[in-house]
Amino acid sequence: MPRPIKDKYAIAAALQEIGTRLELKGGEYFKARAYKSGARSIAEISEDLGKVIKENRLTFVKGIGYALAKQIEQLYTTGESSMLNELRAHMPPRFVNVALFHLVGRNRTRQQFLHVFKIGVQIFRVR
Repeated sequence: MPRPIKDKYAIAAALQEIGTRLELKGGEYFKARAYKSGARSIAEISEDLGKVIKENRLTFVKGIGYALAKQIEQLYTTGESSMLNELRAHMPPRFVNVALFHLVGRNRTRQQFLHVFKIGVQIFRVR
C-alpha cells in the first residue's frame, strides 16, 4: 500500500504527469493545461501544504479548482490519485517516455505525434 505523499514537489510532479498523460491521450487540452498549471501552483506555494489541505483552502490557491483539489488531497492522504492510476492503466510509462521524446526531442507536429502514438499503441497490443 502506498504511503501518503507529504512533499509538495512530489505532488506537483504527479499533477504534471496527469497533465502530460491527458495531453498525450488527446481531446483533453484544457484539462491537461489545468493540471500543469496546478502543478506549478503547488510547487510555488509558500505555506505548508498540509495546513492548507486541513483548512480546506486549496481552492483559494490560484489555478486550483475543486477537481484538482480532490486529486491533491488524495495524493497527500493516500499517496495515490484515482485519475493518475486510471491514466497509467491505459498508457504504459515506457510508451509515455518514448512519446515525449518524439514530441519534444524531434520537434514533431501534432499530426506526426498522433501517428507515432497510434503506432505505439499497436505495438503494445501486439506484445
